[in-house]
Amino acid sequence: MEEAVILYSSATGTAEALSLDLSCAFNNLGIKHSRFNTNEFNITYMPKYKIIIFIVSTTGDGVACSDFQKMWNFLRVKGLEGALKNSKAAHFGLGDSSYRFVWEFRYYNAVARRLY
Repeated sequence: MEEAVILYSSATGTAEALSLDLSCAFNNLGIKHSRFNTNEFNITYMPKYKIIIFIVSTTGDGVACSDFQKMWNFLRVKGLEGALKNSKAAHFGLGDSSYRFVWEFRYYNAVARRLY
């Protein structure tokens, strides 16, 4: 089985593109990995990976993309830490930088901040 899994959630394709770039870098380094949209990933396999990388984007008023909802519900399950104790995780948050007003910046990278 692969050492790492790259999981992305994207509304406009930016997170998907970044996941492809990371996948290419892993290939160059000889790191065995898989890459999935969070909606397509079988979450029961997550504890089998040593490295889990999330690339998530924020849309609109700081909400997650619709394809991240199933994954989000899974990650919030109590006691999950024990199942993932042998895994390391990282996340990249891709926010919407088009906010014009200071008070709107609370939405920037909101999904990644909640994931942390």
